Amino acid sequence: MRFRIDSKGPVTIGFAGLATATGAVALAVGCAASSDSGGGSGGSIGNSNGGMSTSSGGTSSSTNGGTPSTSGGTTSSNGGATQGGTTQGGATQGAGGASVSGATGSSGATGQGGAASGNGGAQPGGGASSSGGAATGGASVGGATASGGDSAAAGAAGASCVLPTAAQACSGAVPKKAHLVDFATYATDGTWGKSSSGDLTGGTSKFQGSGVTALTLATMGTAPTTLHVTGTITKSSYAGFVLWFGPCVNAASITNEASIATGDPIVTTPTTGLSVSVGGSLGGTRLKIQAQTTEDYPVDTANTKGACLYTACTTKYSECAGPTDTLTTIPATPTATALPWASFVSGKPVAATTGNGLLGLQFQFECVADTDCTLDVQFGGIDFST
Repeated sequence: MRFRIDSKGPVTIGFAGLATATGAVALAVGCAASSDSGGGSGGSIGNSNGGMSTSSGGTSSSTNGGTPSTSGGTTSSNGGATQGGTTQGGATQGAGGASVSGATGSSGATGQGGAASGNGGAQPGGGASSSGGAATGGASVGGATASGGDSAAAGAAGASCVLPTAAQACSGAVPKKAHLVDFATYATDGTWGKSSSGDLTGGTSKFQGSGVTALTLATMGTAPTTLHVTGTITKSSYAGFVLWFGPCVNAASITNEASIATGDPIVTTPTTGLSVSVGGSLGGTRLKIQAQTTEDYPVDTANTKGACLYTACTTKYSECAGPTDTLTTIPATPTATALPWASFVSGKPVAATTGNGLLGLQFQFECVADTDCTLDVQFGGIDFST
């Protein structure tokens, strides 16, 4: 566009041909996910976001307008072609300007999407795969050739996620004593139990929401030894830990095998639930205790456990969830609290439990106060009730 200003006369504005070209923008989103490790997993809330990248195609333009008429009347331009004006008084008609059309822009290369989603970590699901869109170059109008959009950058690759086709079996061992966890055997690496004494054995896994520091777990005292749990949880977030079992157990009943002399008869007694010694300050949290059962645990072939056949990697922890009991208050000092099997509810796909196929116990603190929550809780022994 050109402007000419005559200080003595009216302002005359001439328009040369104007062309624009628009490149395309391609977008690809990849999703990466976290993966859980060890024997246990926990955390019922969480997300995993893959990286997103965009790139924009180049834009080019030219201003090849027509040549205005130099004879006769005023010349006008329209798009790329210029038409000469007609002279008054019989003068010769001005020559029209040449029309120039821009060539079609080249198409951008197709963007590549992120790789397949990964296995979800504790409870958060892995991200699904996404495909990048193809970039299309825009055609130029009256201008020079337009370049097509660049290809979209590929998303970050996630770990592979394969949908399960078969459930994992539970060994079905029957506990040999009523005492489930004795924290006197709790080691600094989180393992617990002595198989030589007939104890159930296992380990510990921690989990927490985004931006929340993992809880601190440490034993304290003797006779009894308690597990001291402390930490601060952001408002509306969560943190917790799982006491996972080495073997899968059928805890609907227990035997007296660990406490009898050789040759004495083994007696099997049905269980009615759990007895958890707990006390301290919840600090504005509520405590959810979840029974991790084989039926409701997502199939985990690496750790050979779980029978819940989820249909999507991103929803496995909403399709598969163990039955749960909730405590909103606890005593100031560790006191035995009865948790009948009937109080464990809302499992998926199986709502309730009798104690059979038990894989572990999950303890999740959820901050429901108006501010951040600071908890200081002690757990004593955990036993099967009969």
